[in-house]
Amino acid sequence: MYDTLMQMGRWFGYKPGYMDLCRIFTSDELTRWYKHITIASEEMRRDFDYMYLLKKTPKEFGLKVRTHPGVLKITAANKFRYKKIMYLSYSGELEQTYQFELDKNKFIKNFDAVIDLIADLGKPIESPLNDFNKKQKFVWRGENNFNSITSFLLKYKIGEEVIDTNKMVDYINAQTKKGNLVNWTVALINNSTAKPEDEFEFSGLTTKVGLTDRTNISNDPNDYEVAKYNITDHRHELIDLTVEEVSSAKTQTETDYKEEGKKDMPEMPSRKRIKWQRNSKNGLLLIYPLNKNCFRSPIEKTELISDVPVIGIAVSFPEIENDEKIEYAVNEQFRKEYEYPEELDLTDGNDGTD
Repeated sequence: MYDTLMQMGRWFGYKPGYMDLCRIFTSDELTRWYKHITIASEEMRRDFDYMYLLKKTPKEFGLKVRTHPGVLKITAANKFRYKKIMYLSYSGELEQTYQFELDKNKFIKNFDAVIDLIADLGKPIESPLNDFNKKQKFVWRGENNFNSITSFLLKYKIGEEVIDTNKMVDYINAQTKKGNLVNWTVALINNSTAKPEDEFEFSGLTTKVGLTDRTNISNDPNDYEVAKYNITDHRHELIDLTVEEVSSAKTQTETDYKEEGKKDMPEMPSRKRIKWQRNSKNGLLLIYPLNKNCFRSPIEKTELISDVPVIGIAVSFPEIENDEKIEYAVNEQFRKEYEYPEELDLTDGNDGTD
């Protein structure tokens, strides 16, 4: 259980002056569990910060915890309140891929899905909307192009424990009925500092794309796991904002910093304020072609993990007031697995891009 493992983690180094006495011998499986719990904890911390910005209480704000695809449970059943109907919202969220199963067939299918999307989108825009992304030359802005986005997400294959593209598509379709998330900006991220051998040709584009470098920290020969669980660059979420919108988001961020007692003002708007500035009609899809030449199998150092770039994605949703939440029932199998009774309690990386 998450909470049990976190409690055990506090045995090590939580008192000043004892760090040099700590020695931990553990298994690869336990290490993966701790990594997963860290991701879940950080996501929830961000939700707490967002709840604070909205001046809402937990009763008014839907808090969530990332589940584990394997044997881990969040906590004991008697600490939850069980509801048969659950609601899902992506409003104000950034969903991104950070872990990939080493499957060359999937990598090829995801690459082909990007080629199909490029064909649908047509010609990229000629100049950036703001100064933070001057060198990003593969950017498309569309109107009523949400069908192209949902089609891509349905083709894109990734583990549901990373992101659930099917639920994401359901959410987008629900919002479009109210006129939200109908217009999408797509950016195929280009690393302008890439060496010639680290560039790749995409059908439909006139020049090659510089591949993004993201370190593989996995010790599992069957997985590729991005360091810090983050493939995005903070600046890239600004790609679809105008100069005026960026300035407004930065002013709001500075106000937040002052309220929190911070003295050093940020160079860029916070990710949350970026999403607040984005019109509810507009979504942002970031596509990261990851460098296949950098990421070798941890065991066979000379073996390429893919013949084509490994396609990572990030979807940035605007803040949508009174969004249409996706409702779905928790099935009987869910109840059996988690033994829920009726009444219970319950950084930004920026290496290799510009």
